[in-house]
Amino acid sequence: GIYLFDSLKNTKNIAIFFVKKFMRIYPMLILTLVLTIFIGAAFTTLSLKEYFSDPLVYKYFIDNVLNIFNAHELPGVFKDHNITGLNGVLWYVTFIVRIYFVGGIFSWLGLFDTKERMNQVLLILLTCVSVAPNAVPLLGENTLLYGNMDFPQYTITIIIAGLIYNNFPEIRVRWQVLILLFVFCMLQKDFTYGNTIGLWAVLAVASAVWIGCLPMTKKIKVTDISFEIFLFGWPTSQIVCELCPSLSPIGNTVITILVTTVIGIGLKYTIGKLLDKATKNILMKIEKYGVKNI
Repeated sequence: GIYLFDSLKNTKNIAIFFVKKFMRIYPMLILTLVLTIFIGAAFTTLSLKEYFSDPLVYKYFIDNVLNIFNAHELPGVFKDHNITGLNGVLWYVTFIVRIYFVGGIFSWLGLFDTKERMNQVLLILLTCVSVAPNAVPLLGENTLLYGNMDFPQYTITIIIAGLIYNNFPEIRVRWQVLILLFVFCMLQKDFTYGNTIGLWAVLAVASAVWIGCLPMTKKIKVTDISFEIFLFGWPTSQIVCELCPSLSPIGNTVITILVTTVIGIGLKYTIGKLLDKATKNILMKIEKYGVKNI
């Protein structure tokens, strides 16, 4: 959420914004889809001929590139796992594409031009998604409106982040508040992901604000590899589960984090640098051919 609103604020026009987001998401997404298809070929119980002739392989690629609805499974891959999807987080990429699209359109319409107007728009959107998620297109839960049952809770999280970004540095978080929020999270009677995600999200955002305000934090320069880790985290975890089935969930998580961090750093400083250069060239051409005011 903070990256989204920071990008909207610091981007000259809507064309540049969408180009930047397209180049940030789609090349790495396509690379991930191709690699995971070949990873699936290495672990499938089918023959390679059966695997690559199965329509599910092409459905997996096409659906996830189009980002309308997603496919997570590949034929004969990890069918004995508790969750059989090779990359079960791809639906969230679809959500990110939609939140970028909606944010970009709102910005283009001038709804984020002033601090007061942005606060009003975000509060109205927050209310709509919280009260009637079934009626909100793209970011709500109604599939007929191109939503997803998991979208509303993440939309709320991003709106909260946007409100904090818009009102920073007036907003400050004390460490006592973080402890109180953590206690509330732990005291939930129904300690399940779906029922406590909102409270955990508030804790996460509040923690990010508190950490970001620390003097020592402001001096640290961090390379963002979150998207690369995100794309390869689930497949890596599934592979670790397949190769080491007796490993505990914590052990799986530790190995997955270490492996995907290495993958993320490697991609960032190889393909990522090439994509950054390509993006800059595209943006220069956009400005050269006179779309500065779009």
